[in-house]
Amino acid sequence: MVTEHHDPPPLPGGVGLSGLRVYPWDTADGLHGGSPHLHLTCTECYVVLGGSGELHTLTPAGLRRVPLRPGDAVWFTPGTVHRAVNIADLRVQVVM
Repeated sequence: MVTEHHDPPPLPGGVGLSGLRVYPWDTADGLHGGSPHLHLTCTECYVVLGGSGELHTLTPAGLRRVPLRPGDAVWFTPGTVHRAVNIADLRVQVVM
């Protein structure tokens, strides 16, 4: 489930931080970004540092595309299939 930055889920246990410059090359569907994947035990947050893009998520509620712009913080819960799509030099700080 993707929630707005004002309603973040709790972060259990340890917290990891990593910088991510989203892949700029084409994928099989013609977009730029990583492969859809999921984490079974981690809540994750993308804090957008620069550029623009989209976060694509898939949950039992369906497919969702969330615009990503500098200053945005987007959370999603464990088990959410997700993928970052790079539109223009997308850079994020990942909190897990």
